[in-house]
Amino acid sequence: VGRWFSGFLLPVAARGIGAAVIATVGLWVFYQELVRVHRQDGEKVRGATRTTGQLLGLGTRKLKELLKAPSLADTDYSGHIDAKEACLLGGALALNNFVAGAGAGVFGLDIALAFGAVLVFSLVFLWLGIKLGRTCQSRWLGEKSGLVGGLLLVAIGVLAFFF
Repeated sequence: VGRWFSGFLLPVAARGIGAAVIATVGLWVFYQELVRVHRQDGEKVRGATRTTGQLLGLGTRKLKELLKAPSLADTDYSGHIDAKEACLLGGALALNNFVAGAGAGVFGLDIALAFGAVLVFSLVFLWLGIKLGRTCQSRWLGEKSGLVGGLLLVAIGVLAFFF
């Protein structure tokens, strides 16, 4: 797919599009968190729950909703994501690897090298992000951590656009 796109898209344009997508996702996360905080202030969460089966059973539409609002993975509204919910969220977020693969194809990278680099860096940065996120959330950010996460994505998108 990436090599096919490379025939139509200049690398500079691809970088710009990728940066815009990241920044847009950041803005969306920020907006969703504002809506969530506003709803929590106005009303208490009702007793209804979503099951993982309900989220998976409706296909790509539900996956898109899950990518837009990762809090949907919390199917029992407990405020914590258990192992089953983490697998659902991880599967949806792993779709990002398709984009990374397409980008590698655009640049003509060796598949094995790209796979190894994505694997290693994903694991390292996921682990570091979890550690940092837990520390920051519990000590400094509290309920504002979702807002900060959205702003960080916007900043990453802006930096990716210029550098």
